[in-house]
Amino acid sequence: MEYLKEHKNIIKKEANSVKKFIITFLQNEDEKGRNTDRAVSDLADLFYQEYLSSNLIEKHKEYFKKIINDLRFHSYNYDPKKVDRILKTLENEVYGNFMEIKETFSKHKIEDYEIFEKLTYESFFSQILKYTLYQKVNARLENSIPHLIEAIKLFYELNNYTDFSTTFLIDESEKITVLKINNIFKKYGRKFDLKKITHKSSNEKSIIDKIKSTFDENEKIILLNLAFFQGDTIEKTEKLKLILLIGELTDYSLFEGLAKNSTFYKKVASGIDHYGKKNQEVYLDSILLKIETLELNITKGFLRKLKSISIGTK
Repeated sequence: MEYLKEHKNIIKKEANSVKKFIITFLQNEDEKGRNTDRAVSDLADLFYQEYLSSNLIEKHKEYFKKIINDLRFHSYNYDPKKVDRILKTLENEVYGNFMEIKETFSKHKIEDYEIFEKLTYESFFSQILKYTLYQKVNARLENSIPHLIEAIKLFYELNNYTDFSTTFLIDESEKITVLKINNIFKKYGRKFDLKKITHKSSNEKSIIDKIKSTFDENEKIILLNLAFFQGDTIEKTEKLKLILLIGELTDYSLFEGLAKNSTFYKKVASGIDHYGKKNQEVYLDSILLKIETLELNITKGFLRKLKSISIGTK
């Protein structure tokens, strides 16, 4: 598998392509006279549409979660003094899982199985590397690193992208420090307002608190089912977000005896199936509307899938 040694070049080349896409879009928006916030917001929307919405791995990402996590956490499995950690992850964990996924698609005739049957590992490894980059960039454009968004806004206002490095797209978030962004602001004689970012974080907390207060007990039960009874369908980070979002519960019947005798437990274990078909769509639509602005993409996708199943079985 000599071709795997090209992994760094593949990521670097694709990051340069993504950077060009971002700069070109922002320059076009500047020519249209768009204000900064609108331009950056539209950039995030367009990036998802162009790079992820029709991506085959994104479409079937529930099957690729383990591969994505192996690549994301490659630094924990190998010693950097001994080996290239990403290379070894691609040779071992990713390859093994890829072969299992191909077999699963073929055996169960899952949608697009013909494509996966023909897909070589040489082609796939390049696709999965690019996909993980797209995920990372998408999260950043959606404000996962607020000070980076402030830098992008600065570049837009100056119409100067000299300091827009591909490392902002590739590096792990902890390497994109506030100090690094502050130095860019200083270079252009601008003041970097850290309080502005802190204030935004407070506003986001306020928004989440308001959303939390709108969930009724039935909607909380459905979200608990997603967090605890859907296996690995939803990744751990997103499950924690759901638990925080659910907040306080008022049914303490679980403390009064065996779980199997608890009505509350039975409801949570059943999830959406506990409710009649007429109410299922109502609850699912309500939850989707309430979490629309939150970064819960896996949850949203799963809820839409449940809604589709519910409508299809009426």
